[in-house]
Amino acid sequence: MAQLVLVMTVVLTLSGLGLFVLGRVEQRHVRAIVHSEEEALGRTLAHTVALRSETMGNYVADYSLWNDMASFAQKPDPEWAKVNVDASLLSFKLDRSWVFDRTGALRYTTGSRVDEQLPGAPEGLKGIFSEGPFVHYFARGRDGSLVEIRGSLIQREDDRERTSEALGYFFAAKLWDARYVEGLEPLLGGSVAVLDASSSCDAGAGIGKTRSDLVVDDARGSPVARVCAAVPNPVAELMLGSRATVVRGFLAFAIVLIAIVVVSLRFFVTRPLRVIHGALAGGDREGLEHLRTKKSELAELADLVVRYEESVEARRVLQEQVHHAGKMASLGILGAGMAHEINNPLAVVIGYADMLTAPDRGGMTAAEVDQGLKTILAAAERMKCVVERVRDFSREGPSPELKLRPINEIVERALLFLKGDIDRCGIDVALDLADSLPPVACDEMRLESAVQNLVANARDALGDKEPGERKTISIRTERNASGDRVSLIVEDNGSGIPKEVQSHLFEPFFTTKDVGKGTGLGLAIVHSIATEHGGTISFTSTPSRGTKFVLELPV
Repeated sequence: MAQLVLVMTVVLTLSGLGLFVLGRVEQRHVRAIVHSEEEALGRTLAHTVALRSETMGNYVADYSLWNDMASFAQKPDPEWAKVNVDASLLSFKLDRSWVFDRTGALRYTTGSRVDEQLPGAPEGLKGIFSEGPFVHYFARGRDGSLVEIRGSLIQREDDRERTSEALGYFFAAKLWDARYVEGLEPLLGGSVAVLDASSSCDAGAGIGKTRSDLVVDDARGSPVARVCAAVPNPVAELMLGSRATVVRGFLAFAIVLIAIVVVSLRFFVTRPLRVIHGALAGGDREGLEHLRTKKSELAELADLVVRYEESVEARRVLQEQVHHAGKMASLGILGAGMAHEINNPLAVVIGYADMLTAPDRGGMTAAEVDQGLKTILAAAERMKCVVERVRDFSREGPSPELKLRPINEIVERALLFLKGDIDRCGIDVALDLADSLPPVACDEMRLESAVQNLVANARDALGDKEPGERKTISIRTERNASGDRVSLIVEDNGSGIPKEVQSHLFEPFFTTKDVGKGTGLGLAIVHSIATEHGGTISFTSTPSRGTKFVLELPV
């Protein structure tokens, strides 16, 4: 069976490869023919346009060499112009003419369908004639129409070489309207269209057509329009038809081969698969046992199916064991996280309770006692929220709702829980909270927990300081330059984080502290909270300057 499929695959592959090579050769021939036709069409198009405008060029050259025209440019005579200039437009089927004096001032214009202000250029008429006594260019009218313009210096008739100073400037124009463009089509034997200079002529051609274009420029030499032409190409169409015949022949051959393959697969593959399917659906292995005795790939498949059924029960037992192990691991992580979250507020409760139960309440004033009791209540409320959050974690439900809260208030409230512990450690806290910060969308309890974990981490980093050395923690808030994020920066002057452990800093349960002094969850929790709020947590650390953590949140 495998050999049959291999042979048929090779035959189809070789046939397709041969068709591909033949198609590429024919395609190369078609491209060569089309390219040659396009070059010829381009030359014909340019020659046709030049011939159609040659009459206008001769008209401009002749009229600009009249003595009467030279006199008219210096001293206009409207009656003379009506007899000579106006009538000439009708004779030569032009749309407008202009006469300018030697200063470039318009002396006379006549005709219709073309803007009176044409021709012209920002640099003036002298700039247009910088390269010779005659000009030929195109321009766009105010309505977007294309206008062909020819111009000449006005000279005396005895100055046919046009070497003397110009006495004026004479122009004539022809509007390329739909009728004029259609007049080009019989000369070319195809369709013609006038498009913007940036447009492509692809829309004007299809299968069996040759296309070419002619770009026309304005007085400064910049493209102003594209004239596209498309004519039938029977040679290319014939070759494409021949190629289609070859493709159809190959498709017929491939269909016959595919039919043979289908019949073979039905006999050698489908019937054994039905035996396997029936055995699996009915639970009867008798058909599989019979199929296993034969020598084929499907016999090996039947043997694998039997072995698979025999291993189902073993895998079910293994899955139950893995599920049980997963539940135990999750319980351990959940318990460790809960202990870490409760540890900070519990330390606050113990610290204030010790001070309040000391003789004379440790010299605390009535206001300080009242504040201490409020702090204990707040810490107890925080522990209650942690327990409720762990309980909510055990069942499915919606994520906590994010609300707009001022980050400075959250930072100040978080420091209340750590103030006593920080004071006992002899740490100076520099608090710099920026004014007029926009609120952030957050879960207030989660964000407060992130602040406490960062400050507690900085506190622990200062434990290695020698007695008498100054210990400082800098806490500040600020807004980034683009104004879309608010940053919380917590920086200590400790000994920094070793490079070999920096890549593991946000991994759960990773810690460099002694046993019993850390769970390795603090920074992992901060990373999780930052991600939940669409923010980031990053750090920089050097032995000489300590460690700086930056928590960024979107406003």
